[in-house]
Amino acid sequence: MNSPFRLPLPYTIREAIESAMIHIASTRAPGTIVTYRGHAKQFTAEWGAMPMHNLRGPHIDAWRLRQLEAGAAPATINHKLGFLSIVFQLANRSGRCSAENPVRGMDWLPVCNQREIVLTRAQEDDLLKFL
Repeated sequence: MNSPFRLPLPYTIREAIESAMIHIASTRAPGTIVTYRGHAKQFTAEWGAMPMHNLRGPHIDAWRLRQLEAGAAPATINHKLGFLSIVFQLANRSGRCSAENPVRGMDWLPVCNQREIVLTRAQEDDLLKFL
């Protein structure tokens, strides 16, 4: 017997990302949009067909490890995960998904942005004027 009622298909990561990008395009700076498009492309390739409620911490942990092994900086990985968290927040807010945000509660990778800089003699002289 065919029922006139059909259950909606699971909301996929791809659909959530596409919807989030529409919202982001109207709320973020152009440079941020370009950056997020790159993140969107990567996550869509990785998990696009996966229903949102199936994405769990172990998937993200494995992805993070692969990113680190490929040489990605911890700050870059954290930024990409921030984007993924936004996708989940927007999907939940829209009512299309009630899946728990797997990024929320995860520990961020430690970031060390210290760099060694060698000053020229002129830069040293300029700096000493302020002391």
